[in-house]
Amino acid sequence: MCHEGWGIHAQPSALNYFLALEYLLPWYDYISHFTVYYLYRICQTSDSERQTKTKEGENMNKNVIISVKGNQYYSTTEDSIELVTEGKYYKKGNNYFVTYKETEITGMEGTTTTLKIGDGKVTLMRFGENNSQLVFEEGEKHLCYYETPHGSFTVGVFSNQVNINVNDTGGELQVDYLLEIDQMRAGKNDFYIQIREAQITDDKSSGNSKKPNYPIN
Repeated sequence: MCHEGWGIHAQPSALNYFLALEYLLPWYDYISHFTVYYLYRICQTSDSERQTKTKEGENMNKNVIISVKGNQYYSTTEDSIELVTEGKYYKKGNNYFVTYKETEITGMEGTTTTLKIGDGKVTLMRFGENNSQLVFEEGEKHLCYYETPHGSFTVGVFSNQVNINVNDTGGELQVDYLLEIDQMRAGKNDFYIQIREAQITDDKSSGNSKKPNYPIN
């Protein structure tokens, strides 16, 4: 005769719980430690890759060849310029920057031009003999500052088209825009810029440029 609590339908005793835990806990500890270590390695790898990418981006400062083609259209006339020059190409955060020195060919000798290239937006900044900042954003109008040897004024810049295709090795951008002075249309303009890494033996600034009748915008 079996006593109550000892048959096949008896409830598990405290001893049975203890024996079960004694068997399972070592495996639980092993799995937990393995899981924690695995997650730690994933996080460590991700942090390392992120730091490497950030460091590479921050350290990116390349010598490049910059090709510029610009056009300005009046009611009955058109002026154009083509220029190939050396410059610098670097990255800060999510933005790319390209900078070069203007020459007498563009009519702005003594001025340094910097282009800030972001997500759908290009900002053109000039410092030196001529100071200005123009913002190009497709479908948007920006009021910008423009300074020349003949005086300073505010201009309206409406961008019809802004195409950007750049990466860490260079690229190209194309901008088509309208200029307004005192809310009066001053002309239609466009420019195309190509950026490529300079080759030490082959690439040099080109003197084959056409001087325009206007400072290239």
